[in-house]
Amino acid sequence: MKEIAEAHAQQNPTFNNPIAYTRLTAAEAIKQLRNLGYNGEEVPAASTMADILNRLGYRLRKVVKAKPKKKYRRRTLSSRI
Repeated sequence: MKEIAEAHAQQNPTFNNPIAYTRLTAAEAIKQLRNLGYNGEEVPAASTMADILNRLGYRLRKVVKAKPKKKYRRRTLSSRI
């Protein structure tokens, strides 16, 4: 389970806390476990899978997209008031 989550994890840029954020949802983790050969009885429910990921130190969170920089008018010598 940890190997699957590590493939989708991204660390906080400041590295101050041990929490890794992941784009992996509980449903996607279940799907990948089934692709690895685990049957339906061995794979937990989605809510349980989310709890397992949280206990392992992964937080489910949307990917933060880069925000465009605001455009400011450049000050020129003639614009002094």
